[in-house]
Amino acid sequence: NVQYVSNGKTAHYRVDIAKAYPKEAEVRSWIRGFKMNPRNNTIDVNDKYQLEEFRKPQSISFISRIKPQLVKDGFLLQLDNGKKVVINFERETVTFSLETKEIEDPRLVKVWGGMLYKMNVLIKSTELKNQVMYKIIAN
Repeated sequence: NVQYVSNGKTAHYRVDIAKAYPKEAEVRSWIRGFKMNPRNNTIDVNDKYQLEEFRKPQSISFISRIKPQLVKDGFLLQLDNGKKVVINFERETVTFSLETKEIEDPRLVKVWGGMLYKMNVLIKSTELKNQVMYKIIAN
């Protein structure tokens, strides 16, 4: 189920990503909504999920070839062109961690470089129904 609406100023995109999770994750639904505002260079993301059963904390992950910095409310990526991307969460609802993975496959090194960085966002809630909102800002 995918929906897209644009009014010329903002675009809204909504999709159920529950099927991306393995059956063991017990995800009944996971609706991810995006509100993209090109004038402000922002994307507001709203994740609403419902679990069949709580087995372990849910998480959201991002992969980057640029080494991110952990900041108070999320992650900061300093781009090669001097611009930056910030991913902000409601700090009291999540915890953050970073993983580094060295790439050894020469075909992937050509595209990604020698390292990849995984930004992990662990959702604190143990509720079967929850909502997590975050903002991606480019400037």
